[in-house]
Amino acid sequence: ARSAVEESLRPGRRIGLHEAMLDQLRSQPTPDLAVLGHHAIGTGDPAVILQVVPEGAAHAMASGAPRQAVTLWAAAIEATVRSDHDKAAPFRLEKAKAWFDLGRRDDAEAELQMALAHYRDQGDRHQVAEVLRLLSMSASNGGEAERPIEIMQEAIELLENEPPSPVLVESHLGSARQALILRDGARGWAHIERARDLASSLDDPAV
Repeated sequence: ARSAVEESLRPGRRIGLHEAMLDQLRSQPTPDLAVLGHHAIGTGDPAVILQVVPEGAAHAMASGAPRQAVTLWAAAIEATVRSDHDKAAPFRLEKAKAWFDLGRRDDAEAELQMALAHYRDQGDRHQVAEVLRLLSMSASNGGEAERPIEIMQEAIELLENEPPSPVLVESHLGSARQALILRDGARGWAHIERARDLASSLDDPAV
């Protein structure tokens, strides 16, 4: 019903309504972030969308509403095309996670591939490795055998000569899991030992 009313309004009036509702909601101590995002999108203003919608999308995921999160992340990504293109890649990673939660592996991997292309263009080795790690996990969850290890190996090679990092530790652990699935104990334990050595040199207690 709300959408029907909005669509019946002239564009200028509709945008004004969304702006007014957005101002009203922002004045509340705990506004509904999903409704806030809806009205931000309705303004059509990329700056407003990027200021409001990502928080709503993250909240939707945390609340167990991945379908809503996909819609909100899509709006945020579209807004980056008109304002800050560099923000699209991290938004695509989050959108991919929502697709995974919905069991839409192909859609998730499509988002990851677009994020991967951006990070490769930027020369961001750590983010490239992180996206490769996610792609490897997706391939493994899809029942593939050797391909997950091949993808993870590329991530490892990107970072092996860099200072130790959580991404490198996770990449070795991912390779270990897949090797053990394939009953390659020697390769699996080699990755586990390498991950242990790397983790011991990090200050991060979560690794």
